[in-house]
Amino acid sequence: MNQYLNFSAIALVIIVLKFLRLQSGASKRIKFPDLWLMPVLFLAMVIQDYLTAPDLSAIGVASALICAALGFLVGLMRGRTLKYHRDQSSGDIYYQESYQSLLLYAAIIGAKWLIRSYGTGAYAPLLSLALIAFAGGSIIGRCTFMSARYLEFR
Repeated sequence: MNQYLNFSAIALVIIVLKFLRLQSGASKRIKFPDLWLMPVLFLAMVIQDYLTAPDLSAIGVASALICAALGFLVGLMRGRTLKYHRDQSSGDIYYQESYQSLLLYAAIIGAKWLIRSYGTGAYAPLLSLALIAFAGGSIIGRCTFMSARYLEFR
């Protein structure tokens, strides 16, 4: 396995497991510390891409930061669209994930793999970093909104 795929493979396995859970129709309980597992994995992928990108310029770093900020805003909007409910007997808070978001993240990871493995030219590492920064920002934005919702229900 290529050095660029380590954290991506872990994230992809988690996405597949979430997809299988979603397929069963179950709502997912918000577990506050576990909520930040995927953002940490995507942040690790961003750092790994940054460290392995040859001669990434200041413009490349700035474009990755802009993509991360745009992803964060999209993530906040996505967090708003999730369906939340509270179990009255236990007090636990649940949310319903959507297929589309999981498929989007799997597609972004797949595109990153293809770009990093087969992309040529100076823009391949930059595009890979920008894609994963956008996805990471989106997940962080979603988890930020979900954390705020969790604390609001408590």
